[in-house]
Amino acid sequence: MRSGNLSWEGVAAGVDEKGALLLDTDKGQKSFHGGKSRCGGRCDSRAGCRQYTG
Repeated sequence: MRSGNLSWEGVAAGVDEKGALLLDTDKGQKSFHGGKSRCGGRCDSRAGCRQYTG
């Protein structure tokens, strides 16, 4: 996730009741209402993004 000059890495954990993207990071869960996101793992439009290990 990128917003301005800041960036975070993690696993998408869904969307909260206000519509914010939830991202599980190594420092805890963060919520985002704006910014750019990119899936770096395997993406399946039916299942969402998952970290790809193989």
